[in-house]
Amino acid sequence: MTGKFKKGVGYVLVGIAYPIMGILGLVIHIWTIVIAFTTSGLVSAVISLMLPVVAQIYWFIKVWSIAETVLNQYCLAILVYVGCWIVIIIGMRMVDSSSS
Repeated sequence: MTGKFKKGVGYVLVGIAYPIMGILGLVIHIWTIVIAFTTSGLVSAVISLMLPVVAQIYWFIKVWSIAETVLNQYCLAILVYVGCWIVIIIGMRMVDSSSS
């Protein structure tokens, strides 16, 4: 792969994944707060609001164990979010490696 092509592909990957990740991150954060509130009440919702990453990991595991499968909307949304991070990291490495 030529340097310019590789750099272009990297920018495209980041350009597609970054906005998806931003929107999905907001949706997951709100979704997590709603799950916490409906499942455990106001205190849990406030803690989830203040500690988003910790809360999302906790509720991912909790929802996964309740549903007995990772194939539910909440868990899949978080997996897509993590996938976007991976795509962004790969894209940025493609851009960086083609610069040298």
